[in-house]
Amino acid sequence: MKGVELLLVAGSQQLNDGYGGVWGFPYTLLKWTVLSKCTGTKIAILSVGAGPIDSPISKFFFRRVLAWVDYRSYRDAFSSRLVESIGAKGIHPVFPDLVYSLQFPAPTQAHGSSNTSPVVVGINPVPYYDNFYWYSCDPVRYSDYVRKFASFSEWLDKTSHGVLYFPTQVRADVRTIDDIILALNGSSKSPNFLRRNTIQTFDDLISEISRADLVVANRYHGILISLILNKPVLAVAYHEKSRALLAQVGLEEFVVNINDFKTEELIERLKALEANAPVIRTKIAQGMAPLRRALHAQYDTVLGLIGFKSDTAAAN
Repeated sequence: MKGVELLLVAGSQQLNDGYGGVWGFPYTLLKWTVLSKCTGTKIAILSVGAGPIDSPISKFFFRRVLAWVDYRSYRDAFSSRLVESIGAKGIHPVFPDLVYSLQFPAPTQAHGSSNTSPVVVGINPVPYYDNFYWYSCDPVRYSDYVRKFASFSEWLDKTSHGVLYFPTQVRADVRTIDDIILALNGSSKSPNFLRRNTIQTFDDLISEISRADLVVANRYHGILISLILNKPVLAVAYHEKSRALLAQVGLEEFVVNINDFKTEELIERLKALEANAPVIRTKIAQGMAPLRRALHAQYDTVLGLIGFKSDTAAAN
């Protein structure tokens, strides 16, 4: 750390002990924070998620980290409240996910822009309770989840929608997509099922999501990137962070709970999403501007820790 002026901690659920326990994220962040204090390095935690935080030792480690860092912010109100509940002192500001800073080319409507083109629904599943991936496995719940999405896909096919499955975690999600396709018992050979392209890079993922008109997504970044691309999104949420994303752009009604949703519920919400798609796209576009402004202000604050003044800050 010698010679490093500023250490940034960013991305996803940094404040959690659900993956790796106490000696995963909690100890790792404590270690880097102590090193930074020893070398005089400024340290900032930017727009991170929090939870779960269950162990008393994890809570202690995170309280020390948050007391010692020079700046901290959280990407949603749920994370801010959770950190406050473990006894961390001071203010806990909420700023948007850093991904909102990305600038993509203006998206075009993928297929449903004419009366003769089918509306394409992109679907981003997650290995929910799958024994190869989920933190705890339950074959019955996983099979039920796969069946629901297979039934939903069959309805999309019968109603002449295009169906496009895409992964955002390319190792794990592809297995679940294959299981759903297998559960369709051959009906996936319908021309309404679009061929999946291989995703190896971030640009590949952007290109794949861009093929869809509407998106049904499980994963946080499947939801987030779709919103940035101005795609109306229906979220199947397994964590409050997904609800927070939709709430930020005023679309909290387009969220179902992964634990107890029904195929019929998914269909009804998708119908509403499609019927209101033009209004929803406008709402998403309007919601992006203040989120990006908030992030630019945060960057100015954090870079100010090491005496850097951006052109924006200087102009103000």
